[in-house]
Amino acid sequence: MELDPPFNKSHATAEDWRKALHKVVPAVVVFRTTACRAFDTESTGASHATGFVVDKRRGIILTNRHVVKPGPVTAKAMFVNREEISVYMIYRDPVSWLIDC
Repeated sequence: MELDPPFNKSHATAEDWRKALHKVVPAVVVFRTTACRAFDTESTGASHATGFVVDKRRGIILTNRHVVKPGPVTAKAMFVNREEISVYMIYRDPVSWLIDC
């Protein structure tokens, strides 16, 4: 059984990469989170992580599960243009650690 399609060499040019990055980089954010009190198995502290915009109209940003801790957290997201916004969690998967690609 073949799981992956056959390998085809890509001849991407520097211009192809420039165009792709120009599209995706504005959607990437850096999170600065602060957990102000220990909760469940998580300790207090501050951290940085990344995420990306999945729905600009509704303001939804996706990040890894460990970034949105189970307890109270304050967080800000900063875009590549240095715009910074306060963010809050709308959902955290209580079980899954793996994402099926």
